[in-house]
Amino acid sequence: MQRPDRRRLRVPRAALGAATVAVVLVADVPLNLGVTRAAGQQGEAVVASARARTLEPRLRQGGRPDSAAVLKEARGAQATFERLRFRHLPWVLRGGGGPCDEIIGRYCIRDDGDDDWTPPPEAGRVRVGRATLVDALARAAELVPGDGWIAGQRVRYLVEAGRSADAVAAADGCRAERWWCLAVSGYARHAALDFAGADSAFAAALPLMPEGERRDWTDLSMFLEGKDVGAYKKLSAAARDSVEAGFWWLTDPLWMLPGNDRRTEHFARLVADQLQDRTRTTEGSYWGADSREILLRMGPLIGYERMQPRPSDMGPPPVVGHFAPGGRDFLPRLGWASAPASVGAGKEGWSLKRQASRSKYAPAYARSFDSLDYQLAVFRRGDSAVVVAGYELRADSIPPDAPVHAALVLWRSGQALPVIAQRTDTGVTGVVSVTTADDTTVLSIEAMVDSTAASARRAARARYGIALGTGVGAARASASLALSDILVLSGADALPGSLPEAITRARGAARAMPNERVGLYWEVYGLPARADSLDVELGLVEDDRGWGRRAARKLKLRASAAAVHLRWREQVSAEGGILPRALAIEIPKLEPGYYTLHLAVSRAGVPGTDSARVTRRVWVGERKK
Repeated sequence: MQRPDRRRLRVPRAALGAATVAVVLVADVPLNLGVTRAAGQQGEAVVASARARTLEPRLRQGGRPDSAAVLKEARGAQATFERLRFRHLPWVLRGGGGPCDEIIGRYCIRDDGDDDWTPPPEAGRVRVGRATLVDALARAAELVPGDGWIAGQRVRYLVEAGRSADAVAAADGCRAERWWCLAVSGYARHAALDFAGADSAFAAALPLMPEGERRDWTDLSMFLEGKDVGAYKKLSAAARDSVEAGFWWLTDPLWMLPGNDRRTEHFARLVADQLQDRTRTTEGSYWGADSREILLRMGPLIGYERMQPRPSDMGPPPVVGHFAPGGRDFLPRLGWASAPASVGAGKEGWSLKRQASRSKYAPAYARSFDSLDYQLAVFRRGDSAVVVAGYELRADSIPPDAPVHAALVLWRSGQALPVIAQRTDTGVTGVVSVTTADDTTVLSIEAMVDSTAASARRAARARYGIALGTGVGAARASASLALSDILVLSGADALPGSLPEAITRARGAARAMPNERVGLYWEVYGLPARADSLDVELGLVEDDRGWGRRAARKLKLRASAAAVHLRWREQVSAEGGILPRALAIEIPKLEPGYYTLHLAVSRAGVPGTDSARVTRRVWVGERKK
């Protein structure tokens, strides 16, 4: 199984070639630790506490607060805390070097493949120092309620302390510029996992922003590559607004959850960028354009460590910063935003694990987020279609009694509400179905494990554009005869006689084991009500999509014989124009890999007869790693 991306941050640039960590920052200016060094380790928290206690009496002049002095003291309190935090960062041994995966300004980004790192417990003095800083910022906010920097820093450190309810309350009490207060409120609500509330707050903030600020917040250039950059810049203002709306609509990791947490994550990162501008950072550097780009693309750091210095090192030790594990690329390609039917099109479909990704996001509600194993089948019902989706999660680390929330969502860009079916059950496999009159749309099959065990909290999805009038992988007949998709069933002893029965027996994924009896269900459309003869052909052949298999056949090192080949003729009649059919086949002893089911029907004994054909790709063998 591919390990999730793990990325880290390190200081300074001089250590780029010798360090073993993944992301590195250059400290262009030495750390100024004079205050904390003078205080000593025993007195650091006392210094910060004394600064907070003396804040109010020192800053009143004639009974009125001096706003400039309040702001200066608040900035001093923030810098004092960050010095204190730096002094209590845990130590790690310096490792070997290695090439950078990417260099952004002063930073070397390196993926070390460690997805198990968790932040060590924070030093008690740091917790005390943060609480002292929050108190100081609260008093400063009372003295100067209209200062946006003070209001933002207060919310920032409340969020950092895990006091999400207090952060939301503090944001609601903000009296600075209205758009900024709304943005800070969105930041606090996103941290509290209230994504719908965060969405509403950011949506209210955007039209109130200065035009330049709003354009910066909605600009997609940072996430685009190649020809998409030029194509995006050439768009008119109206076309750009439409593309941006479609782009962010598609970024939402799980449509079954309220709000769009990938969009609110982006806006929260923009707020975090402004909160760290002109402030002292944990690693002691100055915030810059490169810091901003890393934050917006990769997200905030969740923990820090200091590297043991060498005897020859000058200045402060390098700092290792860790990103959240399991980050995924949820951003769509630009063309998908304006052509939803093309979503997921291409060799890899919509992969969440692109190697050279422009962006990473690790949702707080899932320890891991991966592509979902599934099977999908479409069955026609006049002007509507019944869409059936089976899903299968990886069973490792999932408690057998853990609730699994699953959904099948059909949504068109610009549509107010999606067509959605949901279910909650235990077990890693299940089936969801929905009836819809939509044709070309975007389909999302989603599953999320709800568990108290952090390692078991995971989510997965499959999302792509689909034209429901033709089904999945089906070639729609030009004449009246047509086929549904093939639905692979669990068990083959009692075959279903109707679609509702088949749905209850559908497998989570189109997968079978060698020597296993497998049930199949499909429907034939366009037959007359009177009796008619129908020729049917069903085969299972080795899939030739892999380059290795194609090369072996070309060199005549491997034959392409059919694993299963059945032909028969039957007398049929279809009331209502729908003929349900089910069949059990035995999978031969085959090598693991993809195989393709071929199903073809035609009217018997009539030259140039109507015919229809459909395929279903099936994995034979143990589940792919």
